[in-house]
Amino acid sequence: MPRNPSMKFVDSMCDRFGDDYYICRFQEPATAEEDFALIGTATIMKIFLLLRDPGPLIVPKGGFADWRDTQIILPSWLSEVAIRFYADSFNKTGFTGGLNYYRNLDLYLIRIV
Repeated sequence: MPRNPSMKFVDSMCDRFGDDYYICRFQEPATAEEDFALIGTATIMKIFLLLRDPGPLIVPKGGFADWRDTQIILPSWLSEVAIRFYADSFNKTGFTGGLNYYRNLDLYLIRIV
């Protein structure tokens, strides 16, 4: 996709894929973190590690609340022990650091373009 130099990167992603596209949904501070907290870190880790849809990553308003009570079957290459490890790590630090990468894409991309 060619870049439009007169449009910020995040705005172009929202125009192309909609406001529920993950980059767009992650822009508002604390919103994604609150959505993730509603369903739990372990479930978020399972969802992100097991995504199979090759299309744009859509994060509907309310996050993945539909998945809150869903039993997710893990494939043989991923164990509950590994999920617990990742979930415990993110529970200590939170998701804000990683999400801030997406919140600063416009500033970051100005420097490398």
